[in-house]
Amino acid sequence: MIKYLSWIDIIGGKMNNKIWIYIILIILILVALVSIFISNSNKKIKEISFNDITQDVLIESGERGYYFINTDEGWQNLLKKQNLMLNTSKMFISSQNTSSVDVLPAIDFNNNSVIAVFMGTRNTGGFEINVKKIIETKDNITVTVNEIEPDKNCNVIQVITHPYQIVKIQKITKNVDFKTINIIKKCD
Repeated sequence: MIKYLSWIDIIGGKMNNKIWIYIILIILILVALVSIFISNSNKKIKEISFNDITQDVLIESGERGYYFINTDEGWQNLLKKQNLMLNTSKMFISSQNTSSVDVLPAIDFNNNSVIAVFMGTRNTGGFEINVKKIIETKDNITVTVNEIEPDKNCNVIQVITHPYQIVKIQKITKNVDFKTINIIKKCD
């Protein structure tokens, strides 16, 4: 038989101690769930799409570095620093193969930002670098970069290389952090 307790019985102490423990436990669980929900809603995470401007392997030179560029002046300085050439007709010339010329799209820094990642000097071919994803949170932007190197048993070209990638995203003004994932590529 089910016995119903009134509020008077509960307050008056006629309620079993086990029931009090269950009620307190349920209240604690509800409070924990609400706080988790609130903290997760404050962390809104959004993946930012990006467009590849260029990805190549420089043969001549190139310094290691990850760059966030928000101005035309910063863009021009990066091109000079990395020995990338931009001629007056807005043609991008890779120092890997000067016979191939790729058109470098105009970058409107009022509406866009640039992320550029350079792996630096490598003693052989087989190395790659690429932007894997770009995540925006409430406070900042995190760019995840894959640095891929060949397994020591791989047959690779014996030439000094400088892998890089440059991507364009919508204009951002938040702080940018870079996260590197190192990957060793097995050869078949």
